[in-house]
Amino acid sequence: MRLIDFLFGAMVGLVLVLILAIVMAPAPASQDWSSTVATVSQGVHLLTGYERNAADEIEPYYCTAILVSKDTYVTAAHCVKKEEPRVTINGLDADPVRVNTTLDLAMYSVFGAKGTVVQLRAVKAAPGLPVAIIGYALGSEQLKPTFGWISDVRDTVVERTGMFMDVAIHEGHSGGAVVDVDGRLITIGQQAIGERAYFAFGVSQEAFRTFVEGYLYSLVKR
Repeated sequence: MRLIDFLFGAMVGLVLVLILAIVMAPAPASQDWSSTVATVSQGVHLLTGYERNAADEIEPYYCTAILVSKDTYVTAAHCVKKEEPRVTINGLDADPVRVNTTLDLAMYSVFGAKGTVVQLRAVKAAPGLPVAIIGYALGSEQLKPTFGWISDVRDTVVERTGMFMDVAIHEGHSGGAVVDVDGRLITIGQQAIGERAYFAFGVSQEAFRTFVEGYLYSLVKR
């Protein structure tokens, strides 16, 4: 057998093995996420703000915010409007305390916040990891989680496109918690890729963790 025929056969075999592994792997939605969603939802709350539309009328907009300490939330920076940065989170007044428009991340302080803090994932997330985006999609007052997996990871702390996910994301999911099946917070959902909402991206896990923990550490030092 010629060497080229042998190598071609080996490549075909490898491709078939990879395809079989993907087909045989359990789909994220087929996993039992009920306990995860129930736990994480205690710290994922509706963010409501107001802005002027094209007719110069005041109308509400909705995002999602995640409780990361007893009185501090993280969300997407594009949920902070320059005209009126104050919003309500879970029905309580919230004030922006840290905003990074490059990473599209923002933190809000809420006096008397109620809920369970969502813990950050310590282990690095890799492609193929099943994830859920838990947030308030399409202005609903009920959480609407979507499920999928991480498709690509880029180790960047200066760009907002550090993690790509094969998971649906809709308007209102901005700031939604991207968690693993154990309920550990990896990053937030920020934006859909393209016109369809089947693929999402968010800031890298490292950049997200640095942003959140950096602010929380500054509170301790005060």
